[in-house]
Amino acid sequence: MLRALVVSMQVLEILLSSMCTVMGIVEKIQEIEHEISRTQKNKATEYHLGLLKAKLAKYRQQLLEPTTKGSS
Repeated sequence: MLRALVVSMQVLEILLSSMCTVMGIVEKIQEIEHEISRTQKNKATEYHLGLLKAKLAKYRQQLLEPTTKGSS
């Protein structure tokens, strides 16, 4: 019974940490979208906007395919 409780606690810790990670990614996506919306679009800011869009794509990909930590 104690062993089952320990395993349950470990599972809960893993789920909680993954939820925190997802929330962090969602917050980063919102910040980047806000920065893109307030950045003036012209030739001088094209590079910066491109970097922001690349980061946005990376974070969205992480939301769709979260990496799992494997034990070795």
